[in-house]
Amino acid sequence: MPSARANSTAASTLRQQVYERLRGAIEQGSLRAGTRLPPSREHAAALGVSRNTVLWAVQRLQAEGYVEARVGDGTYVSQAAAGAA
Repeated sequence: MPSARANSTAASTLRQQVYERLRGAIEQGSLRAGTRLPPSREHAAALGVSRNTVLWAVQRLQAEGYVEARVGDGTYVSQAAAGAA
């Protein structure tokens, strides 16, 4: 799981940085199919960003098919995304 803090002085927005970091980890195989992402509060704290920043990134990844949300269980890297990577 990418855990380095987001760079608030970078040209891209924090939410874009979080999205790109997660997408890159999935595409490079660091996050494999079936891997459960940490809860948004924990992930946000680890990255030093707001929970809304993490939620935006995860929702975009879900819309693009990289992750899937399982109600009451969490968010996981999708089989399709890992297979395409």
